[in-house]
Amino acid sequence: MNQPEPTPDDLLVSAVLDGVASPDDEARVTGDPALSARLEQFRSVAHAVGGPVPLVDPVVRDAHLARALTLLESETGGAAPFAAVPAPPLPLPKAPTPPPPPPALSVARARRHRRLGPVVLSVAAALVLVVAAGALVLRLGDTTGTSSSDEAATATAPDAAEAGDDGGDSSAGSADSEQFAPGVPSTVAPDGSGTAATEAGVDPTLPTLGTFAKGEDLAARVQGELILDPSPTQRATDEACVDDFGVEVVLLGRATVDGEQGLVYVESDPSAARRLWFVDPTTVAADGTCRQVIPVQRL
Repeated sequence: MNQPEPTPDDLLVSAVLDGVASPDDEARVTGDPALSARLEQFRSVAHAVGGPVPLVDPVVRDAHLARALTLLESETGGAAPFAAVPAPPLPLPKAPTPPPPPPALSVARARRHRRLGPVVLSVAAALVLVVAAGALVLRLGDTTGTSSSDEAATATAPDAAEAGDDGGDSSAGSADSEQFAPGVPSTVAPDGSGTAATEAGVDPTLPTLGTFAKGEDLAARVQGELILDPSPTQRATDEACVDDFGVEVVLLGRATVDGEQGLVYVESDPSAARRLWFVDPTTVAADGTCRQVIPVQRL
């Protein structure tokens, strides 16, 4: 049988009886005759069940047990319902195998000497081979150095004479060709270092940031470098694209994104929301700037 759910009044009366009700709830119970009567009922029940439990008379207990056993035997046909099942015997632990007797001391010493003999001979033979090889290398080095110095001294005089005759003409010609090459920035900076772009494309001597499948991967790589060095220095002198961005930029190097090579620029100011440009210095866009290979990346 299911117990009925307690009513809110019963919960209120129970809280007053347990001493956990607020002063307002206690005043409500004591001021209501029905709730006061319910409180007295709860108090009498609590007093009745809160006393000591009376013990059963041994004679009455034995009579009840005998009657229960008689009914159980009549239902099971006289078989013992709670017959104990003997537990299987535990296996006895196996005796540990005794260790083999130690060999005689003389036998052990003889066996050790037999093992050490070939090892010592092998080490000695290896040392002899190393010493002989070193002496041979030194002798060959002396012979080669002497012959090479003689050949170099013989060939120096004719080469110096030819260089003196042709030096002025070749230097003048190369200077003219570099100065008047149409549409391509100079590949020699004022201080003699390399520049970012050459006639063949991106300068291969620039440091490379790697090859990436998309622009976001390149941006992540640059972010990692800027964490280690927030104010990087210029990696090369750039005369092709450095004025195309409207802000001060730093050339970090070259990279390849989705199969296209280009130059990687980043804003110089480390405090601003930095931007990254990846441009092709050999191709000019419609506005006259270097072509952007990928959209501008925010770092």
